[in-house]
Amino acid sequence: MECRNCGSRIPDGKLYCPFCGEEVQLVPEYRSSDMELALQRMLEEEAERIRKEKELAAIAREKENQLTPVQRVLCVLLIVGCAAAALYGAHLCMQKNSLMNYGYLKTQAERAYEKGDTVEALNWISLAEPVMPASSPDLELMKADILWHTGGKEEAGDVLYRLVERVPTLKVYETLIGYLTEERNYIEAAHLLAESGLKELADMHPELQSATPRMSLSDGGTYAYGTMLTLTAEGEGQIHFTTDGTPADESAPVYTEPVILDVGTNRVEAVLINNLGISSEPANAVFTVKKRK
Repeated sequence: MECRNCGSRIPDGKLYCPFCGEEVQLVPEYRSSDMELALQRMLEEEAERIRKEKELAAIAREKENQLTPVQRVLCVLLIVGCAAAALYGAHLCMQKNSLMNYGYLKTQAERAYEKGDTVEALNWISLAEPVMPASSPDLELMKADILWHTGGKEEAGDVLYRLVERVPTLKVYETLIGYLTEERNYIEAAHLLAESGLKELADMHPELQSATPRMSLSDGGTYAYGTMLTLTAEGEGQIHFTTDGTPADESAPVYTEPVILDVGTNRVEAVLINNLGISSEPANAVFTVKKRK
């Protein structure tokens, strides 16, 4: 099956597209089985109403000569009132079934959103939330987008963080990371990127990643005094390192040239911190240095 939104191939058994998060359409959007039953009941009720009206009309004609003018008016008003009540009941029934149909509500929200009527779109989304499928992120992504661009950034973030826990798709992660980078919250964006484990997402955001430094000496090796340790890392940024076992962070010395290790045990840790302040995973190694004889 192909995704109706992005055209990607959807594996069998999946309820949403793993690339864009679009819900797989398994049933028609506009008429559920409940709506069909409701419409059938409406037709039956309408037929019964017409039958009763005919009976009342026949009775009225039989008694017409016996009724006073006032009674005739009341009789007509009674018939009209019954008809109006039946029509109103049918309208309420159809309205209730429409409002309980997620496909219908989703379509109305999307139409309002496309028109730029964010207030109406939020109203439709609010009506849809009680019947919203757990695996469908579309309306919540729409809600977050509306809130984000209308001043409700904190509320939009809450919506997306809840959503990423329930539906951790590429589309959901990408939306949240996009908002975080827009706010220059690069550290949190990088954390979410690592948490996602999605290669496609990592390829889209190389700026949120730092490569772990490499060391020129073998971990656990024993070396003569004067042996130099070289640190290298792919990508832009600065390598920070320590040799006493303490964690390496932005406060640690910056690597600028090969390091001569001290005699004894050297517990080296090194990280690359890129230009956005994002730190790599640390590289750790232990080197033993002996005095020359």
